[in-house]
Amino acid sequence: MSGKPIAASGMRCPLERRDVSKVCHKCAWFTHVEGVHPQTGARVDQWMCAQVMQVLVTLEAAKAATASGTVTQELRNDLHRERSVQTRLLLTRALANGGDLPPPDAHLRLTDDSRADK
Repeated sequence: MSGKPIAASGMRCPLERRDVSKVCHKCAWFTHVEGVHPQTGARVDQWMCAQVMQVLVTLEAAKAATASGTVTQELRNDLHRERSVQTRLLLTRALANGGDLPPPDAHLRLTDDSRADK
């Protein structure tokens, strides 16, 4: 005995073309799955075929990629907004100083003399 439960009868194995109750408990692809179903959000704790599980994992990967893309877009928008504010501030200061722009490396200069190279 492999320690795997016998699958409920009624479905057919796509590989063996026999009832799952006769073949799944002997198959290496019959795997225990724990987690959250990507479509329903319901908790999953069951044995299932890796071929079936592949569909769920693909759905979860697509969901994660979409979420990652959304976060990346939000970060890009925040950086763009911040850069626009900084640009307007620099231009306002330059106009207030008679049109002189700060040197290109002004943002790299340290303001604390204790950290500056001597």
